[in-house]
Amino acid sequence: MTETTRPLRITCVAFDMACGGAQRVMQHLTNILLESGHTVTLMLVRGYEEEFFAVDPRVRRTPALDRKPHRPHPFDLTGRLRRFKRLLGILKDTDPEVVISFEDIVNVDVLVALAGSGVPVIACEHSDIRHHRIHFRWDLIRRLMYPHAAAVVVVNDDMAQWCAGFWPRWPLFTIPTPLHVPEEGSMAPRPSWFASK
Repeated sequence: MTETTRPLRITCVAFDMACGGAQRVMQHLTNILLESGHTVTLMLVRGYEEEFFAVDPRVRRTPALDRKPHRPHPFDLTGRLRRFKRLLGILKDTDPEVVISFEDIVNVDVLVALAGSGVPVIACEHSDIRHHRIHFRWDLIRRLMYPHAAAVVVVNDDMAQWCAGFWPRWPLFTIPTPLHVPEEGSMAPRPSWFASK
């Protein structure tokens, strides 16, 4: 860490840590943040799923938002308000200076729960929203809430260019998905039928 930066209290929010690309990136991100000297807390929305990607034991953990496979209907107002209140309570208990959330509906939930709190939220989209569709009501709320994020991170410039046409405008940043390149000789040779690309 450079002399101009200081350690931050960062809360990361993910849907779960099952086997998936966003979950792999979340595991990598928490490791990088820890190595940079930050205090990292991980909150899962769905806490009843088996975790495929294990995070460093130094990462603090919170109770999961959903501890059993039942959630209110997305537009059951009373159920959603209770859920937002619980989400806000869990997030406030982590005393975050910044929150990083992953995946569309999780991002919307976090932004709504923290609205007016002054806590900056970085909303990360790891699916291409041009093709990965969510219910039109969620999409409408996303378009209204993303302008209030400190940053909206997408994985490629084409996606950023497409999102740049939205109004109100999103604070867009492109950060490609990280890849771990294996050391030379650490993998079995490719079979002859495998494409050369």
